[in-house]
Order: sequence, then C-alpha cells, then structure tokens
Amino acid sequence: MKVISIDECGRGAGYGPLAIGLTLIEYKNEFNPKVRDEKEEEILNWARRILYPQGERGNCETREKGRLSTLDSKKLTERRRIILHQQYPYPYFVLFKSAQEINERGVGELNHIFTEMIEEGLYRFKSMGVLPDFILCDGNLKVPQGYKYIEVLRGDYKYPSIGMASV
Repeated sequence: MKVISIDECGRGAGYGPLAIGLTLIEYKNEFNPKVRDEKEEEILNWARRILYPQGERGNCETREKGRLSTLDSKKLTERRRIILHQQYPYPYFVLFKSAQEINERGVGELNHIFTEMIEEGLYRFKSMGVLPDFILCDGNLKVPQGYKYIEVLRGDYKYPSIGMASV
C-alpha cells in the first residue's frame, strides 16, 4: 500500500516562508489508524541506527529505553535533522512558498495555499508514476478531493513517516 505522509511548517507573512514535506512509504499492510504499520517502525529504527550507530544513549530527544522515540523535527537538533535528511532512503519532495507571496495573497489564504502545495507535491509523485492509496497529514491540512486520507493531530510525533516529512 502506497502511503504519502505530509507535514508543514511556517505560517508565512510575518513568520517567514511556508514549507511542506511529502514522503512516500510502501506500507506492508492496509492502513489502520489504530495500529502503526511495520514500515513506520522500520523508519524509526533506521533513524535510531543513523543517529546512534554504536547504541549510544540519547539525550532529551529520547524517551523510550534511552533511545529515539519520535521523529518530531521540533524535538531533534538541527545537526540530527540534517543527518537524517541527507541519508533518507525514501522518495520525498519539499516545497516552499515565500513570505512575499503569502503577503500578496493574504494570510487568510493560508489553508488554500497549503492545499495547493499538497496538490503540487502529489502531482510530482504522479509524474513519477506514483498514485497513493492513502495520505497521512499532520494537523488539519486539507487534502484535495479524491484521495483517502486522515488528519493526525501531532502526527509528526505519532507516525515516523510524518516526522520525516517534517525533517
């Protein structure tokens, strides 16, 4: 099952540019919001091996058995985000909108702009021959009509694939 995970950051205008990350994961099972797929666990274990190659104990970024327990980018140091980003083995896209564009369109258009950015990211995957079976979105991002999706509050904490979309 092809799952695209999406996360965003920024609010434009006075806060700077908007960014959105989309990553593609091949789930081993049908999507079930109550059970994290094995592939999500593989992503988290991959990140643990990258960040703690010798089984080193972590610091404040860890909560689970002295090891990394989330890929929430806000809980990772910049150095660790860069390391993960550079070695990430799955297809992904990162899209940006400038603060100037947000100002020109108006802050009230943010939700519409995020949806346009999601459409562009999905189009890029489609141009690679990838049609998602399901989409996981952090927070309350709105996915274009015609896709099965779920909005997950604190999704970057709950799903490693959404966390990597934020990285």
